Amino acid sequence: MNPVTLTEICRWTSGQLIKAGMIDSVDKVAIDSRFVARGSRFVPLKGEKQDGHDFLKQAALNGATAALVKRGTSLPPDLPDSMALIEVHDCLEALQQIAR
Repeated sequence: MNPVTLTEICRWTSGQLIKAGMIDSVDKVAIDSRFVARGSRFVPLKGEKQDGHDFLKQAALNGATAALVKRGTSLPPDLPDSMALIEVHDCLEALQQIAR
């Protein structure tokens, strides 16, 4: 995947950068915090039993430098400052918009 800037992600998803973090672009994406690669964007999806938002901190500790978050979601208070956050209406829909 070519590097994508946070500004482009915001434009494509109608998202809002709510926390700048330490980077301006990402070139990887992960939907499972266990498989995050350093410098990737984490997209927390909600499943039947778990909500990916519960793993934002773990994704950051595993190397994610940016994440999408659903508007209105409570964020962990101890989320590392290095992680940029883009607030979107729906994470799955935003992931699909980025893929287009």
